[in-house]
Amino acid sequence: METKDFIQAQFDFLQIALLKITDGLNSEELAWRPGTGNPIAFLLLHIARSEDINISARLQGKTQVWVSGEWYKKYGLTQEETTFGWTEEKLVSFKYPSLKEMLDYAAAVHVETTKYVSTLDVGELERVVNLSYLGEIPIGKLFARTIIHLSGHIGEISYIRGLKRGINQ
Repeated sequence: METKDFIQAQFDFLQIALLKITDGLNSEELAWRPGTGNPIAFLLLHIARSEDINISARLQGKTQVWVSGEWYKKYGLTQEETTFGWTEEKLVSFKYPSLKEMLDYAAAVHVETTKYVSTLDVGELERVVNLSYLGEIPIGKLFARTIIHLSGHIGEISYIRGLKRGINQ
C-alpha cells in the first residue's frame, strides 16, 4: 500500500464514522451539551472546518470549500470563521443548520481532500509548511496531526451520543 492510499483510507474511515455516529440524531440531540462541553453540532462543524483549513488552505494554498461553496452563508458565519476559540455563550446561542447540511459540508470537504491526496507523492509529504501555531512541519506530519485531531472529535461525538441516548443507541 502506498502512503497516499493509507492516508486516504484514514480520511475515508473518518467520513464513514461521522455518518454512522450521527445517524438518526435530532436537532435537540445535536444541540445538547454535557455540562459545559461542546455540543455535537459544534463538533461536526469544527471537524469539517479543521479538515478544510488544513487540507485546502494550509497544504494547498487554495480557497477553502467553506468559501468556494459559500458554506459560511448557510451557517450564518463569516468567511474567516475557523471555529477555534468559541466562547460558551456562542456555543449556547448559535443556531446550527440541519444535520443534513452539516454532513453535506463535511462531504464536500472530503471530496476536496480526496482529490488532493490522490495527487500526493513521497516528495510532497516531505515538503515543509510553516504554520504560525506549529512552526515548520512536513506535510506528512500535518496529515497525521489532522487525522488524530479529527479522530479525537469523532470519539467525543460518540461519547456525547452515548451520554444522551445510552449505550449503543
